[in-house]
Amino acid sequence: MSRCIKLKVIKPGFAAMSGIETISIPEGVTEIIGNAFEHCLNLKTIRLPSTLRVGVNDFYEGAIGSYAFNYCVNVTDIYCAAVQAPSARSMNDAGTGSVYKGAFGDSSANYVGRNTYSAKTNKLHVPVGATGYSTTSGITSDWKNTLCSTSKCGFTLVYDL
Repeated sequence: MSRCIKLKVIKPGFAAMSGIETISIPEGVTEIIGNAFEHCLNLKTIRLPSTLRVGVNDFYEGAIGSYAFNYCVNVTDIYCAAVQAPSARSMNDAGTGSVYKGAFGDSSANYVGRNTYSAKTNKLHVPVGATGYSTTSGITSDWKNTLCSTSKCGFTLVYDL
């Protein structure tokens, strides 16, 4: 009998850790709770597993929760191994939709990769043939509308995994 613990959820607890430059979330993790890595100002690379939840129609939190990577302004590369884009769209706690809390930030000051934006080298790496990363509405829209928006995070979607 194995006594190995299988990590399924990343909870807040890594926020504002200045020593973190790379995050590699292990396979088997299905969810990253909001604010988990917020304000990791020296973070440059994020590696996400293929096991993040897909198609979850949870109005309050996606597989990548509110502000999970808020103020991670020096990120240049995100690798997401999921063949179908994990949900990454969140609304306010009251569920009215009037206050948006994005997984990748919600204003020009705190978007992921904001400090590296002008170099035009920020990349979102996904598997060849992956789907949902370029959707402009619904529960996976943060990938396109925020992360890959030229007026926000400025990441280029690259199908190279």
